[in-house]
Amino acid sequence: MCKFTCLNILASTKNYKCETFVEKFFIKSQYLNIQKPIPENVIIDVHNHIGKPEPGLEVYQTPERLISEMDIAGVDKAIIFGFPEYSFNIVENNDYIFESIKKYPGRLIGFSLVNPWSREKAVKELERCVNKLGFKGLKLHPAIHHFSLNAHSLTDAIFEECSKLKIPIISHGQGDCPHCTPAQFGDMAETFPDVPLIMAHMGFWQNTEDAISKAMKYDNLYLDTTMNNNVESLRKAVDKAGAEKLVFGTDTPGPSMQVEIMKINVAIPDRKKRELILGGNISKILKI
Repeated sequence: MCKFTCLNILASTKNYKCETFVEKFFIKSQYLNIQKPIPENVIIDVHNHIGKPEPGLEVYQTPERLISEMDIAGVDKAIIFGFPEYSFNIVENNDYIFESIKKYPGRLIGFSLVNPWSREKAVKELERCVNKLGFKGLKLHPAIHHFSLNAHSLTDAIFEECSKLKIPIISHGQGDCPHCTPAQFGDMAETFPDVPLIMAHMGFWQNTEDAISKAMKYDNLYLDTTMNNNVESLRKAVDKAGAEKLVFGTDTPGPSMQVEIMKINVAIPDRKKRELILGGNISKILKI
């Protein structure tokens, strides 16, 4: 289990020496000599994509690849869901998530991925994933599936089903899209106060301030640290909204788990607050 100490960053290559945090963050993880964490509490990564290779799509990740990175980084468990780019075959990809979980029981936690434009089919698929496959939550991606998070005539049915099933939702929340702004997250958090709603990327980076403000206002709105490279933003989120409102995520297969953990260590010196972010908060949300 995880007893977390500060990481010793000895980041350097034969011809390159890192001088700043920004430089350390962006170099490839294989060039990092990171002292492995000594676990105390469980580390849970809330944001990982799993999917087999598909024709015409270069991005994929097998469960074996994810587990290998988890072992290297000292991550105990990971929430996994499909790639939203695979919208043409969502049922099959949810089944692939289920098969991945069976291969690594106790390490992987399944979230369903659906496209709200499928309407009744999306609701039925979500119900199937939770009741028959044992999934613990839902992933939405308004940017790729082209819908507004607070398009009530489209998304309310999904949120109502999550309320009925008592599961959380994690949704793309990067500031690169007008479909999933902090204001829209706030609207849905207010409309469905019993549904834990996680804003992936915490507004990165264009809307971070607004994201923090909304997390302060709504008890059921949480911020996922994935890919938010700004250390000061993370510190500000903890200072204003509280460590209880942040959850740790990576967004593999892109970013490195080791680097994302390093970012939390640099930004949050308080050990108890780090433990909440790295696993305590999501454990409470999922009741595990």
